[in-house]
Amino acid sequence: MALFSKTFEALGESTLGSGLIFGAGALLIAPLAIPVLREATKLAVRSGMTLYTYSSDMAAQIGVQAAELIAEAQSELRQDKLPAAKPKPSGEQPATPKEEPSRPRTPSRPHPMGDAA
Repeated sequence: MALFSKTFEALGESTLGSGLIFGAGALLIAPLAIPVLREATKLAVRSGMTLYTYSSDMAAQIGVQAAELIAEAQSELRQDKLPAAKPKPSGEQPATPKEEPSRPRTPSRPHPMGDAA
């Protein structure tokens, strides 16, 4: 530790000196750090690929389930729209829908801008 403190004292407060020391330290540590960083990078890439594969599989399953649900709902709608085939007694007329009485028309008001609109 005394060696480092004396080196820093000799260099003083200059940023050039501290930059040189950190650069030399990086050159010494780089051969040790690169394999560790390489493995960490490979692990991160593999994890990302696994997550992508899992999420795309889940999205495909959700899409299939949604398509089945939509098809089922459409078939139920079609069944609801079809009239129920009930046998009618021979003397009865089929029921006709009652019409609502029409409302009287209200006179239209003139447009505030005249005939331009």
